[in-house]
Amino acid sequence: MKNGKLQARDPAADILRCIAAFSVISIHFFMNSGFYSAPIDCPRMIVLLFMRSASVICVPLFLTLSGYLMTNKRPVRSYYRGIRNTLFTYVVSGLCCMLLFPVLYRWLQPALGLPDKAIPSYDWKGIVFKLLNFSAAPYAWYIEMYIGLFLLMPFLNILYHGIDSKRKKQALLLTLAVIVNLSTVVNTYNFTLPGWWSRPSMSSDYQQLIPDYWIGFYPVFYYFLGSYFREYGVKMKPWQAALGFAAACLISGGYNLWRSFGTSFVYEAWTLWASALIIPQIIFLTAFFTNLRYSRMPYSLRWCFYKLSGLCLGIYLTSWIFDNLYYPVLTASVPAVRDRLEAYFWIVPLVFTSSAVLSYGIQKLYRLWSLLIAALGRCFRRAAEH
Repeated sequence: MKNGKLQARDPAADILRCIAAFSVISIHFFMNSGFYSAPIDCPRMIVLLFMRSASVICVPLFLTLSGYLMTNKRPVRSYYRGIRNTLFTYVVSGLCCMLLFPVLYRWLQPALGLPDKAIPSYDWKGIVFKLLNFSAAPYAWYIEMYIGLFLLMPFLNILYHGIDSKRKKQALLLTLAVIVNLSTVVNTYNFTLPGWWSRPSMSSDYQQLIPDYWIGFYPVFYYFLGSYFREYGVKMKPWQAALGFAAACLISGGYNLWRSFGTSFVYEAWTLWASALIIPQIIFLTAFFTNLRYSRMPYSLRWCFYKLSGLCLGIYLTSWIFDNLYYPVLTASVPAVRDRLEAYFWIVPLVFTSSAVLSYGIQKLYRLWSLLIAALGRCFRRAAEH
């Protein structure tokens, strides 16, 4: 990429996408390391709980970035062609999960001491069906959701830009936050069981106080939040945003600690993507990076974030392969979950880097495929002319 084109990019968006991808790998650490089955009863487990509370921004941050970057798109033919890269990345990542993973597992099994594992094999029909139902890549639920959001984006943009004032757009966000997110921290208490407030993990029988029907609408809320950030920004100094993000993470972690202390992690609405606890984290994190000055940022560093940003979807989808190669080694070598805290600092970067290498290969395949399709198109047009 020429220097002028790179300078025209928004480095904040590239950095935030990389953070979102790294956060995905981080949140999978807690799923694969046994964190959710171990009691929160010692300082090391509490540290892990706070780390998990910070990592949960991953999917909401991706969705917010979609609104930030796609808010001006319109329902024209060129827009819909933009889904090709996403679909190609999903298909190839799914094929890697189904066909490459068994080869890598058997090849690395002796060296890593991996346990025997029943790995299914697929005929061509099974491969096609798994690709179509989005189970080819086990983390591909996001793609299934994103396709629908992608089809809606131009019309969401028309709706958003049809609102004629900043105040009314703030009212839209507030309305969505109330009907989507608020119930995650309001409908989660027991007012009838004696002693519940001192140990809330003793019962998950909660009393509903407000409607929660629209909780699954969270992708649209975060999309509009990103659109708002793109249009108006969040005006605050970076140090204020950094303190705000740290405070938001502490509040989220403290709330999770209150709900889970003495038992295993309580996995309820306030810990999921629609949680109201995530909104301040997203706001302050976005504010921090969008208010930084990038004029003195070295060209090489901007280039690295730009390139890595383009690999993030493939990193997310193919990370399942490396999760299933590396985590069996971790769990076998470190039996106690609390002792796996230090492993986060090598296994998460290792999964991220390995996935980035594979994603880079997928990106090169897409460029080759695009060139081939373009060449075939030219040949057909020339043949038609003659």
